[in-house]
Amino acid sequence: VYKRQAQEIMPACRRVGSQGMYPSLMPWLGYAELELAGEDEIPTAVSLRLMRSKMWEYQLTLDDVRGYSPDLQGGIVFTAARNPAPTWSTARPLSFVAAMLGDTRFTTGDELPAEMSELFNSLRFLRQLSAGKHESHMYQEPSRAMWGTRAALWSQDMPIPASALTLLTVCETLESLDELAADSGAP
Repeated sequence: VYKRQAQEIMPACRRVGSQGMYPSLMPWLGYAELELAGEDEIPTAVSLRLMRSKMWEYQLTLDDVRGYSPDLQGGIVFTAARNPAPTWSTARPLSFVAAMLGDTRFTTGDELPAEMSELFNSLRFLRQLSAGKHESHMYQEPSRAMWGTRAALWSQDMPIPASALTLLTVCETLESLDELAADSGAP
């Protein structure tokens, strides 16, 4: 069923007008590519690797946020707005980038340290968006708000896609780390 659905949506996805559109199609485009490729080479691997590299170019570093909020560090800015700031939209492509980490068709052994560092930096940003015990008091039902993902640092709204994609990112990261550990033969 999934393979048939992937075959139906891929022609439209592969015709995107610009490479900059890839993050908005994630993680579904990436999952469809994996489904169609199976264990074979991924025809769009170069494009997906390029998307990941471009994302890291727009990831905020500690130097970028100096004088602002260090909580923004690791967020990815997808806009050229006058005052650009990262939001939960970081989780959309990051969820597939996390899956790319454990797949040697996307990430070679010598790339692992740098890719892990970038990924973990963005995971830190997503954690900043998550409501923990210090933020949950702002919600009518604090226990239900715990670990939900806010739309942005300045917003208390918790869109369902934000929490879902953040959870998916964490799960994909853990799966990739498990795959890397298994491949290394580590106990």
